[in-house]
Amino acid sequence: MSLTPEQKEEELKMKLDKQLKKEKKEKRRRLKELGKPKKPTSGFLSYLQIQLSNQTVKDYKAAAKEYGAKWNNMTDVEKQSYRKKFEEDMVKYEQSLKNWETLMIKQVREYNLASHDIFHFALIIQSMSNAG
Repeated sequence: MSLTPEQKEEELKMKLDKQLKKEKKEKRRRLKELGKPKKPTSGFLSYLQIQLSNQTVKDYKAAAKEYGAKWNNMTDVEKQSYRKKFEEDMVKYEQSLKNWETLMIKQVREYNLASHDIFHFALIIQSMSNAG
């Protein structure tokens, strides 16, 4: 049985989406292995974690929905402590990220230099062995 052009296009799209998801997952894993700092928890998620830590929850989706409605009904003054903590954590995160990026650039440069030196050394040895 032959697929219609629409079915072929849909199949190709599904394959590409699956591949993209796999690549994103792999990228996150590699960045985690390299020690990339995590973004801080938002004000709402901090609030949610505190609320959920005080109880056992069977249905997280329903609980998140319930506390989301409560969050939306809170005043800005009530949310201020959570938002302030997020802003402080965000400043720390940005500094950590900048330090991490600097470290990664330094390591790449050192690796490239080391690779170049090894390559250069191999060429010298090769030329010496060809001469002899």
